Amino acid sequence: MLSKQEDVMPLLPLLEMGRVQFYEYLHRLAQTRTELAEAPQSFPAILLLKFAFESSVSDYWPLKALDWLDAGATVDSEIGESLRTLLSRPWVTQRLRQRAERAVKRGSSKKAFKPYESNEKEGDSTL
Repeated sequence: MLSKQEDVMPLLPLLEMGRVQFYEYLHRLAQTRTELAEAPQSFPAILLLKFAFESSVSDYWPLKALDWLDAGATVDSEIGESLRTLLSRPWVTQRLRQRAERAVKRGSSKKAFKPYESNEKEGDSTL
């Protein structure tokens, strides 16, 4: 099982896929392979996002991770702390800084990040 941020480094390219598409794929996979029924709920999305925010040395992976957050998820205190760590880095571009600050503000006023659920209007399907 993936339990440390370093364990998820090989998973960074999943951020390029997009959160919605990735979870749709996991749900389809879980429907066809019963041994993977818990995959959508057990995927270590928080570890992946934290790794992208805290271990990157350029804006590429953090921007992709922010895309995942912008795809309907909100920010919990754990992700918020990772974003604040990111904001303290000297290499952070203005674009990344502005998006991260918006995400922190959005997270302080909404419910926690739920990696496998959609925050769409009630009645819409979840991922």
